Amino acid sequence: MRMFLDMYVARNLLLLASLPVVLSAIPAVASPKAQIMIVGVSHLVSAADSNNSKKFDPLSPKRQAEIADAMEHLARFKPTKVMVEAPYGLAKFQERYSAYLGGSYVLGPNEVYQYGFRLAKMAGAPSIYPIDMQQGFPFDFDAVKASARKNGQSAVLSAADAATRPLFARENDVAYSGTILETLRLLNLPQNLQTDAGWYAYIDGVGSGSDYAGADLVSFWYARNLHIFANIRRSIDSPNDRVVVFMGAGHAHLLRSFVELSPDLEFVDPEPYLQ
Repeated sequence: MRMFLDMYVARNLLLLASLPVVLSAIPAVASPKAQIMIVGVSHLVSAADSNNSKKFDPLSPKRQAEIADAMEHLARFKPTKVMVEAPYGLAKFQERYSAYLGGSYVLGPNEVYQYGFRLAKMAGAPSIYPIDMQQGFPFDFDAVKASARKNGQSAVLSAADAATRPLFARENDVAYSGTILETLRLLNLPQNLQTDAGWYAYIDGVGSGSDYAGADLVSFWYARNLHIFANIRRSIDSPNDRVVVFMGAGHAHLLRSFVELSPDLEFVDPEPYLQ
């Protein structure tokens, strides 16, 4: 019995002695990933967001204080780059941002300026990054409505609206009567982003035979967001980048998904920073 134990101990000591050699053959840990925070927003003044039924003045003292507070919360992420919903590569936004840093540009009410420019300056970023892509991606909802009437599918549109109406009503109420921070927190809850994005699943079914009006609209919407995501990627030049992306909340679900699917990127949930 003693001989058997001695042999067992000797064999395991030999195994342990060889372990460092085995470990040294394991490849080094991969380099860090660029961190991407997608922050869905409601448009502060633009009619582009048809779900915003109530408006307020973003430049009022009350709202300016709320915006400053919300951006201070997000600044805790310590972003190195801030990306905004403006045409990709358009030079005037960098010119305006540089003028803003120099004290010669007054911010307008649009969220590109109130959120993007403010946060980028807080972070000490020398540049702003417009990443939107609209040209070539029509949003022809009139064609979808016409197809639904022709094919007896108006109930599909009604169901899509019924599924999202309570969410949009709640978002509008909070945007109008709550704070900017509360609005951003509500907009970026995963379940709300999914409800918003689910509208397109209804619309995809509109059409019959060779008529794919619904699928065509959804295809263009996905394509636009894929191009936006490509622009995000093109604006990253270091695995150490910490990026905040401000986009209309309708884009956020898809953009989050694209980041989460990317093995070289790390998605950062804004929710803890909005608390």
